[in-house]
Amino acid sequence: MPRPTANTVTYANHSPIAGSFIVHRVTSVEVLKHVARPIREVIRRSYANSYEEPNGPLPKGTVDSRYKVLHHTQFAERATDHFRRHHSQYWVAQSEGSGSKSRMLGFAKTTPVAGDFYLNDVVVDPGLGAVSSQRRGYGTMLVHAALKYGGHGDRPLNLEAFELNEGEGGPNQMYRNMGLVRMGEADPFTFPNGSQLDMCLYSTPEGMTVNGVVQVLEARYPHLRQSFPSQVCHLTA
Repeated sequence: MPRPTANTVTYANHSPIAGSFIVHRVTSVEVLKHVARPIREVIRRSYANSYEEPNGPLPKGTVDSRYKVLHHTQFAERATDHFRRHHSQYWVAQSEGSGSKSRMLGFAKTTPVAGDFYLNDVVVDPGLGAVSSQRRGYGTMLVHAALKYGGHGDRPLNLEAFELNEGEGGPNQMYRNMGLVRMGEADPFTFPNGSQLDMCLYSTPEGMTVNGVVQVLEARYPHLRQSFPSQVCHLTA
């Protein structure tokens, strides 16, 4: 199994407002259990903000029917199972500070499956007002770190995405900007209250690999070339 080539990736001066941005790879089950709760909360807030009324088709409370009811210990158990059995990688970004002063900004999850590589999740906290994490390129940097330093550059890339308002500039424009192509429909994502979101499959074109996606990202967003990998583990339990 190929090994990741970095534990920490720093993006220097990606924004005159935000300064540097640091992505950490989760390196142990103990650390994953520690960050599972804030990861679950990022998913819950982001999905509710994007897919519930008035911004999306889901009734209010739909996301909580899955993620708030799902206790963080259960979420942690599922995450650690993927980490151990399926060699999933979790890459997270936190705001500066420690303890209660630090806030999870977003995360990306990847998994090798057979000869392919899957981007399972890339989720950014919508934040509140002036401290919003979205629309700052955080998701792109999380994806870039996970793909460039994840150790699976020679594999094709696949992902499943929610399919909403799929015009130019829609929520999946990010994946098209990565050079991915919509390949068809996937099974819908069903919530405990019966509500569903349509899903679709994106993949790299024939002959293109994860390394090719990284090249496309760096050509489109030149600041990504200013990424500095390190083997130092700053993320601890």
